[in-house]
Amino acid sequence: MKRLCYLLAALGAAACSEAESVFYAADYPVTGMGVEVRQEEEGTPLTEAQFEALVEAVAADAPVQVGGSYRTEFDRYDGGVLRVATAEGAEPIVGTFTKQPAAKQMTFAYGDLIYTVRTEGYAAAELPADAAERTAFRVDVTERYIDRFDAACRITQIDRLELTARPFHDLND
Repeated sequence: MKRLCYLLAALGAAACSEAESVFYAADYPVTGMGVEVRQEEEGTPLTEAQFEALVEAVAADAPVQVGGSYRTEFDRYDGGVLRVATAEGAEPIVGTFTKQPAAKQMTFAYGDLIYTVRTEGYAAAELPADAAERTAFRVDVTERYIDRFDAACRITQIDRLELTARPFHDLND
C-alpha cells in the first residue's frame, strides 16, 4: 500500500510539472513603426531634422522590424510562450510573456531582451473609416535616447510604437 501511495504521488507530481496546452494564441504581424515624443510645455520643440533622426534611430534599433511578428500562446492564465520573428522570414525566437488579467500591458522576455509593451488601438490609414482598430505596442525607450537632446527640450518620454495588423481588442474585455 505504501508503494502504491508513493507511485501515485510521483505520477501526480509529474503530471503537474508538464506544460499545459495552449488555450489561446494571438499573432501580431508588425506592419509599421512610429515614435511619439512628449515634452513639457516650456520645452524647446524638436526640429524636424532632430525628430527624423530620432525616428530613424528608434526604427533601426527596434528588436522586431516591419515584416516581423510576435505570437503569444497562453498556456496559463497570466502568460505563456512567446515566438518572435525579428524580421520577415526570420526563424522565430522562443521566449515567454506575462500578462496579468485586466492589464493593458504585457512583458516579453526572449534572447537577452526583457521589455514591457502597452497595448492600444490605432486607426490604420489604409483601412476604411469603419474598419476595426488595429493593435499597437507602445514601448518606453526614453532612457536609451534622452541623452541625444539638450536639456532645454525638456523631454519627458519617448515611445516606440510597433503597429500591427491584428485587430485591437481591449485586453480588459
